[in-house]
Amino acid sequence: MSKTSFIDDAEKEVRLLKIAKERYKNYADVKVLAQELGLPAGKVYLTLKAHSFISQNETTEYRVLDAYYKYNGNLKAIQEETRLTVWICAQTIKNLGLSPNWVSYKNRAVGGKQGDWAEEEFRRLVPDALDMNMQYQMNNPIFDFIVNGKTVDVKSSLMSERARCKSYTFFVRKYDAAPLPDFFCVFCVKDRDRPYNEGGNYHILLIPKEIIPDDKNRINFVGKGSKATSSFYWDFEVHPVALEATLSAITVY
Repeated sequence: MSKTSFIDDAEKEVRLLKIAKERYKNYADVKVLAQELGLPAGKVYLTLKAHSFISQNETTEYRVLDAYYKYNGNLKAIQEETRLTVWICAQTIKNLGLSPNWVSYKNRAVGGKQGDWAEEEFRRLVPDALDMNMQYQMNNPIFDFIVNGKTVDVKSSLMSERARCKSYTFFVRKYDAAPLPDFFCVFCVKDRDRPYNEGGNYHILLIPKEIIPDDKNRINFVGKGSKATSSFYWDFEVHPVALEATLSAITVY
């Protein structure tokens, strides 16, 4: 295609553009076309926008819809991006035939999801990473980012202490038909009572898929400095400042 392609299936992209030329009228058609072609609505939106079916403007509908696909439906992020009231955002989303996602507010009410801050911190540390959820709206269950051709799944783990033993845990999602991501980027939080992303409150482990046990989904390892067997995971520690350079330079084995 002559413009940036957001759809891997070239045939479906051609069909989308053909149908759009014949039938596209307004933003509500994004969802309709996505369902008809079996494509993520975010990819349909980005494709139509790239081919000038959707023009940038300052209308409330455009601002809300653009933020909706940019932030994967996160209502809190949409409100912050548009600076409209949450009620205007929610009603506009509903009027466009979509569902307001209140989960982002619910998560904040109960203290936030652990993984959210880690993904935000990863974006800050690796700003050029391709975000499979926010940029492509893929809701990818296997990995979160692509960095220089390498897939990365971001994890967060709070340190637990039992019987004077400090340890961390993270879970690996395994699917029969899909390979593991190339790397697991694990943010290991030392003090749960301090802001997780506060300087010095976390370590980063960049763990390659090759060392993940085939028979385990739950990965446990001891805290830094321990001499227990699982302490080898700390061999993969990367300083936050060096994370971007490491991911860019390292090769997939």
